[in-house]
Amino acid sequence: MITGIYRYGGLTIRSPWKLPGLNDTVSRSVDPQAETPFLTIRRADRGVWKWKQPIFNWSGRFGLQLHRAGNDWVFSIAAGAEFWIRRDGGEVACDPGDAGWSETVAEAFVRRVLPRLVQLRGCLVLHAAALRSPSGTVLLCGRSGAGKSTLAASLHRSLGWSILGDDTAILQTVDGRTLVLPGTNGVTLWEDSQAAVGGSFAESKRIEAYATKFRNQEVTGFAETGLPLHTIYHLGDAAASDSAAVTIERIAPSAGAGLLSAQSIRFNPADRGAEAQRFLGWMGLARQKRQWALLYPRRFDMLARVAERLNAENQKRLVEAPQ
Repeated sequence: MITGIYRYGGLTIRSPWKLPGLNDTVSRSVDPQAETPFLTIRRADRGVWKWKQPIFNWSGRFGLQLHRAGNDWVFSIAAGAEFWIRRDGGEVACDPGDAGWSETVAEAFVRRVLPRLVQLRGCLVLHAAALRSPSGTVLLCGRSGAGKSTLAASLHRSLGWSILGDDTAILQTVDGRTLVLPGTNGVTLWEDSQAAVGGSFAESKRIEAYATKFRNQEVTGFAETGLPLHTIYHLGDAAASDSAAVTIERIAPSAGAGLLSAQSIRFNPADRGAEAQRFLGWMGLARQKRQWALLYPRRFDMLARVAERLNAENQKRLVEAPQ
């Protein structure tokens, strides 16, 4: 039984469970002939993948692991759920574990498994927030804790920029253009950031899997198709300085490729051939798109100033020649 129909990374997803943070299209007309490619999620019996080979373990909250199962793949999490991925990425079978389909399992699937699954469709995935601005799509890249989600929420509140994803940016090259495909809807914020910048969204809910984190979603205004990528910012911390300035510095393509690679989300880090191919993709993107270092002290009172500066940069680039 299909509970919801969602959009993510160029896919239309049919799921028997609710997928938090995704754009639910179940209330709108969906033409099975036009809405391709589809990804179908189905329930699976417990223990169906007894024979699987461990490939890679990620550190982190969910305890994500990758396994090989014949020609296919299995992701598992510490909570006991397993996700079988058909080798072409067109089908997922999920055993949610003894506790059943919980918010923790759903969060792990949306936040950890889906960004890797779309790579089987030829996408590159970056640890970044993505926003739709008047000049095109803007990416905010940086390590965990760099302030991507907080700044994205601030830009949404101050400038009205729509958020295409707050943690992962899904990129695809189509006819020589780099497009950012829609990901999660809205932004997740820790409690202090929620108090500072979380009041501009139509819906806000505390996330069970995190306890002190909130999901903030827009009801309308999200993109259903890919949008052209325009500018990439890499967030750096200027907190060591007493200066309250917002600094934007151009990054050379060679350095930019390294920064992009460092923030790349990988399907299988143990596959050296795929890693080399992925780095070539980042090199091509670094030559094609401008990248900038965005430096400012990590304080909530600085966010309005950062938004003002980025808006000025955005207005300036509206009149520049296309990249």
